[in-house]
Amino acid sequence: MGFTTSGLAMSFFLPTVLHDFGWTSTDAQVHTIPVYIVAVVLSLGLSWASDALKYRYGFIIFCFVLAVVGYSMALNQEYLSRGAKYAARFLIASGGLAGGPLCIVLLSNNLSGHWKRAVGSAVQVSFGGLAGLMGSLMFMEREKLLYRTGYSVGLAMACVAGLATTTMVVGMWLENRKRDRGERDESERLTWSEQRVNNLGDYHPNFRFTL
Repeated sequence: MGFTTSGLAMSFFLPTVLHDFGWTSTDAQVHTIPVYIVAVVLSLGLSWASDALKYRYGFIIFCFVLAVVGYSMALNQEYLSRGAKYAARFLIASGGLAGGPLCIVLLSNNLSGHWKRAVGSAVQVSFGGLAGLMGSLMFMEREKLLYRTGYSVGLAMACVAGLATTTMVVGMWLENRKRDRGERDESERLTWSEQRVNNLGDYHPNFRFTL
């Protein structure tokens, strides 16, 4: 939700924001194209790299940093040239649009069992869908040109995404350590049937969380 708020807000208001930079309506629409091309390329590249390395957290934090830097530039745009302000939109859109899919995969990797994974992913995507509502309300006409509220909310939501991901990953890392030490090998499970043990999913002591 934190990342998707950034991505959808830019999708809704990017032509308007670029028009405020002094471009005509047509030129503003044309200038949105490179922003989305870069975001798509980055999203595909990070997704491929995270799959190849079987590692998610560092790539998610990279997207978080992009979004934070972009929003920080946007909040101080009165001191920036048009080129720098335009560059900030690349960072915001790229961080938001590339970070969302990585978060979806991070959760899916760490929910074992088809039913649990299906329900968990559905709940996650539902919360992400709320970002569309937030994104459509962030940029207000009365704040035209500076849009302090929009950029502040976007920055806050990016920070929520970074904090939530870090908290989750630290918790999973600690849990992996406990399982490595055998602290989850409860003796009562020795009497359970093989089917019951296999149905433990990510509670199984041999399961390791993907970071």
